[in-house]
Amino acid sequence: KPSSAASDVYKRQRLARSHRAAPPDRRGAVGSGVHAARRGRRRGAHLLVWLASFLVPRVPVVVTRRVDLTIYRRWTMRVNALKYRYRIAPYLALSQAVRARLLRDGVSADRVTVVPSGVRPRSGDAPGPERESVRRELGIPETALLVVSAGALVRGKGYDTLIEAVARMPTSVNARCVIAGSGKEHAALSDRVDQLGLGDRVRLVGFREDVHALLAAADIYAQPSLQEALGTSIQDAMFCGIPIVASRVGGIPELIDDGTLNLVAAAGAEAHAPVSYTHLRAHETDS
Repeated sequence: KPSSAASDVYKRQRLARSHRAAPPDRRGAVGSGVHAARRGRRRGAHLLVWLASFLVPRVPVVVTRRVDLTIYRRWTMRVNALKYRYRIAPYLALSQAVRARLLRDGVSADRVTVVPSGVRPRSGDAPGPERESVRRELGIPETALLVVSAGALVRGKGYDTLIEAVARMPTSVNARCVIAGSGKEHAALSDRVDQLGLGDRVRLVGFREDVHALLAAADIYAQPSLQEALGTSIQDAMFCGIPIVASRVGGIPELIDDGTLNLVAAAGAEAHAPVSYTHLRAHETDS
């Protein structure tokens, strides 16, 4: 769980003491523990680690960058100009897109290494009993084509785009869309579903622990992001062998190529609707 800023400082003090007490040949391993404090991704964690590094100058500091946004997007841009150029050993970028963003912002190329995230395969990734049980729970007919998307309900994920795309699909397509996740855009997205009269076609099911079960029940995975560093949900869908329709943004093209099963389109409903329809044609109902 993310720790408070005060707790973060305390942990770094303990880390510094551990580093001083460690044998010289173990200090690199202890130093790498600085990165563990970053896992909570609390805003300001990088700055705290950077400041703490001056207290223990021999401890290598490793920072992960998991978004392909400019480092100068907030008022702290002058501080960023310092903390992204000094005192950090390597930066671990989630994707080539993130690396490219750091280089454009002035970080030296020899200090950025790409280390993509991975996902752990789980039992039940292949369609099986979960498909029937999940569809029954959500009221999705077995004959309907199910499009699933999962992630935080924030603007950058582009779920309004997905909802608009469903609205543009012909009514002859027997399809349903399930969006799993929570976030500050939930109310706005729910209102949009109602405005478009899509209550019987689009479901916002909130945060789910069983995303893999949803994927097992799905026929297509959609990732309509407007910005995406990589897309671990896409990797989950890949393990399930599900066709993917995704935006051509950030690191997504590093995961999937246009092809028979996977389609990558420009961000926006105008692009996603016809691209999705290509996959949906086989599921048209008799008119």
